[in-house]
Amino acid sequence: MTVLWRTSWRVAVVGCVFAATLVSCRLILQVLGLGLARAPAQAPEEIAGYYLLAGSIGLALGTMWVVKGLRASTLGRWSVAAAFVVVGFSLSTTIEAGIYSASEGVILKVLLLLPPCLALAMLQVMFFPVDEELGPEPVEAPARDLDRRAWVWRLAIAALSFPAIYFVFGIIVSPIVMEYYAEGAAGLVLPATGLIVGTQVLRGILHVAIVLLIMRVWCRSRRQLVMALTSAFFVFVMMYDVVLAYEVPVVLIVTHSVEVLADSFVFSWIAVRLLAPLALDTHDRQAIAS
Repeated sequence: MTVLWRTSWRVAVVGCVFAATLVSCRLILQVLGLGLARAPAQAPEEIAGYYLLAGSIGLALGTMWVVKGLRASTLGRWSVAAAFVVVGFSLSTTIEAGIYSASEGVILKVLLLLPPCLALAMLQVMFFPVDEELGPEPVEAPARDLDRRAWVWRLAIAALSFPAIYFVFGIIVSPIVMEYYAEGAAGLVLPATGLIVGTQVLRGILHVAIVLLIMRVWCRSRRQLVMALTSAFFVFVMMYDVVLAYEVPVVLIVTHSVEVLADSFVFSWIAVRLLAPLALDTHDRQAIAS
């Protein structure tokens, strides 16, 4: 109970600081004349704060497991954690939300979320030290012997698996969610297929980049890395609308929760399997020998 209580209040504090920083940044942007207009789908002012607080705590909880497995100096841990949250949440998820929403200001939203993400990473590094039961070396150690050709095909498959997984699970849930997008529920729009493909390829590249960054200093097991990445990628997407207080139909929330959890796990497993192999396979050893 002592560990649970200590973890709970720390997660709550990190979430509250994230929320307070976001509100402060929004006020600063308004003073500068750069405030974001409220979208029709956003919750009323009197309850928007509850959305923000709940989403912020959820984001802090979901990314905590990644931070706890990073072995580096304090500055190194913060740099990696900050890059992971900024790219995964502020940049990647905002890019995706931008093509499915009728609202504008994608660049401004990225800037708005930047300081809160940096603050979240800083507090998590302070509150959640490296676990004592860590492995002797980073999980990417066996991959250090890979030659350029081996890295090229592994990186390419990992990056392209992201949009592939996205479309597979998207097709599965499309009979349930398509009518909501067609009707423009909660300000949603259905973009052209080419735009979706290009966006998901870009996001795949971004996600592979931050996974590689995490692997450089991750010293827990590969299984724990898969689960930590799954948790983080899940909250990056599912907490985004909550943080920004968008009111989305319950059917979409439930359906997309299952979809996002599934594709987050599959992508994380593929990325770890390709980029942090337990041992080099025969093909890789032959390539190195040649």
